[in-house]
Amino acid sequence: MTRQFCGRSVRNLYLRQSYKLNIIAIESGGKTTTEIDPDYVLREGDILVVIGKENRISELEGDISSGVYSPKKAARNM
Repeated sequence: MTRQFCGRSVRNLYLRQSYKLNIIAIESGGKTTTEIDPDYVLREGDILVVIGKENRISELEGDISSGVYSPKKAARNM
């Protein structure tokens, strides 16, 4: 889990609104859930599984690795 996501709820990531991506599973502590609670707060070590167009996933990965991604910025792009 990238540090930009830790401590934030799924809802406050704005992945659907900003990147057209949906979280379809979260792996946490060796357990995987597909019933995603929008208020679930992400922790270090969590793994997100997303679905969406490949170019949108690449865009998110690029924004994260370059430090451009910010939930506040994502919310403004809605």
